[in-house]
Amino acid sequence: MSQVNSKLRKPLAHARQRGFTLVEVLVALMVLAIMAALSWQGMDVMLRSKEITQNRVDQVGALENVLAQWEADLNAVFPVATNGGAVPLLIQPTANNSNSASVPTSPISAGLAPASPTISQAQAQAPSKVMAIDWDGRVLRLIRRSSTPATSGLDSGVNVVAWTIRDNTWYRWQSPDLTQTLDLMSAWSQASLWAQNPSTESKQYETALMPTAGWQLYYYRENAWSNALSSSGVTSSSSNPYSALSSVPDAIRLEIQLAPSLGGSLVKDWVRPTFCINRS
Repeated sequence: MSQVNSKLRKPLAHARQRGFTLVEVLVALMVLAIMAALSWQGMDVMLRSKEITQNRVDQVGALENVLAQWEADLNAVFPVATNGGAVPLLIQPTANNSNSASVPTSPISAGLAPASPTISQAQAQAPSKVMAIDWDGRVLRLIRRSSTPATSGLDSGVNVVAWTIRDNTWYRWQSPDLTQTLDLMSAWSQASLWAQNPSTESKQYETALMPTAGWQLYYYRENAWSNALSSSGVTSSSSNPYSALSSVPDAIRLEIQLAPSLGGSLVKDWVRPTFCINRS
């Protein structure tokens, strides 16, 4: 009888050792919940760090592209004479000049600005007024060689480019390719109007670059840095409203306020490629 009882007790004892108590199950579930919470927090931190890093990389890349465009525009500056005598730009014929062939207008005069004024004979015979770079404290305007590939050996002309800050955003504006003097002067005036109150047509030629709070320009002339407004060498003439223009300085310093994530401020110096310091 004792042998039978011992045989029955062994399976029962073995069966009791296989299961877990309710407390053990609850403790295991609690440990798993804590581990899952910790894992989720770690994943969330990693995802946020990746997003922040990617945004930083995108901002730095955009800044590098903008500064590259800034330097490219300045390197391609092309001084132009408004009376057409110094460059291969054509003066549109006046209505009184019946012997002149008609010259088609470019998109800039047809779409962006009012009808271009005619050049009088006195203005055509006046000394050349050089258009290159102009800074009025709000917008930087410049004339640069067109980067459009020329076909059949033809000259692609020039572009009027403008840089300004509006609504805490840095903008760049570029006219179509210009090959006529009157279209050039029309685009030059339109660039100034665009910086103040852009029209729907002029906005088609602008590009929003990046957020910024403000900027300041300095010119390097006669071996010294000075405010661009006080040393721009602007000249004006009552007979020609388009003659308030400036020549190319030896260097230009850009100071611009950037987003806090990019350091807050930046200083960029550009030196005219043909500038050379005379040494005695």
